[in-house]
Amino acid sequence: MLSERSTPTGVRRAKLFGAMPSLLPKFRQEKTRVYAGQALREFRDAALGVIIAAAHDKDPEVRQTVAGLLRLSDPRTIEPLLSLLADQDPSVREEAATSLYGRTLDEQGVHALITAIGDENGCVSGAALATLRS
Repeated sequence: MLSERSTPTGVRRAKLFGAMPSLLPKFRQEKTRVYAGQALREFRDAALGVIIAAAHDKDPEVRQTVAGLLRLSDPRTIEPLLSLLADQDPSVREEAATSLYGRTLDEQGVHALITAIGDENGCVSGAALATLRS
């Protein structure tokens, strides 16, 4: 088991980030809740930049994980997901198509999904079709 000192900083921050939503209501002073909420938003924005940058990782498992993490309803996630929809690895393409489910897409996004319907991998084409129907 890792001690707190040997746990990487990113892991400690991720644990704190995961706990923040449940901690916010417990702060008694409104200003404290506001400051905590602002800190959480800034951390999310910084984390999103790191996640988007990882979309170009050489490891397909990392890119697949990134595609899953980009399900956030943030407009900055659309472009990286469309890029991942054209990835060489079918599991990455499928995850990207699934992550676009329910999102409002422009003409470029719709065209990318229509192209993905013709993918040689049935899971990718099925995910793209389901996303277009959403």
